[in-house]
Amino acid sequence: MKHLLLTTITAVLMAGCGESQQSSPVLETKPEPPVSVPVISIHEAAKRGNIQEVKQHIAAGTDVMVVRSLFG
Repeated sequence: MKHLLLTTITAVLMAGCGESQQSSPVLETKPEPPVSVPVISIHEAAKRGNIQEVKQHIAAGTDVMVVRSLFG
């Protein structure tokens, strides 16, 4: 009886490990084009009130926590 129980449990586990026949199709996504970083720094853009350039910096992944050097 114990052997039959172990065989049944093994069969159920093996059947559950296979790939589903009703798997959903993988949707292909197009990579977004890279965003160019503005010529001026994010700090200078914010200082000038240039919201578009600040948004471009953020979209390009500029680290907003970097402290600008006093000499740069």
